[in-house]
Amino acid sequence: MCATEQGPLPIRAGTAEDLSPARTSGRCTPRRALQALSASLALALALPALAQQAPSREQEQIRRLRQQTQQLQQELAAAQQSAQAARAEAEQRAASAQAEASRVHYQAKLKEAGLAAITTEIASDKPFYFAETHHQQYLARPGARPYCSAQPSGVSLGDFA
Repeated sequence: MCATEQGPLPIRAGTAEDLSPARTSGRCTPRRALQALSASLALALALPALAQQAPSREQEQIRRLRQQTQQLQQELAAAQQSAQAARAEAEQRAASAQAEASRVHYQAKLKEAGLAAITTEIASDKPFYFAETHHQQYLARPGARPYCSAQPSGVSLGDFA
């Protein structure tokens, strides 16, 4: 199981803070923590068969272990949710960075062609609504006429990865 210099790694519901490299000196990853919790749960799930054979003193120990199992199951679920949220946030940051890099790249192409600056806002924290299908890429269609001063630049994005 993952550990810190202070002892076993506590995992709090709803946060990935305890799994950070700074907290664990790089020895623990969310995957290792989840594996450790899963192994503990597997062992604890074998308890019902033991409970039927155990004397009363051992029954109490088994009851406590079942409570610990429930707590571990809850912690595992919280850790999984936290890991999913962290992954979604990282993917969103990567997409935003890619969009900004694309804007900067295309702005350079427009500047080379002597055209004006891009004024479109790139925002990930607002809902986006696609136009109706017949409005999609209207100016790129053969025979399309510009409207509202919309003029295709004719500048290609080029090689952008």
